[in-house]
Amino acid sequence: MNRIAVGTGVVGLIIGLLVGYLWWGQAVKRLAADVPRLESQVAEFKRQSEDLQLRLTTAETRLTGLTDELRSERALRQRYETLVGSGRK
Repeated sequence: MNRIAVGTGVVGLIIGLLVGYLWWGQAVKRLAADVPRLESQVAEFKRQSEDLQLRLTTAETRLTGLTDELRSERALRQRYETLVGSGRK
């Protein structure tokens, strides 16, 4: 009975190690297969980031131009109001 218990334990240990090794190998293969997909996602995110950065720069440039135009229009309006106001007296 003692030999059967030891033999069963050894066989169980060998089977457990074999199953664990095969399962571990599958996880590594699955992770290795994910690497190219993740690299392509990183490249896509970088491209989108560059596109968004370009759009942001364009919007900032346009905003600066519109701010300057608004400042000019306000100065012109103030000048006209001063001219009209002085003509009423």
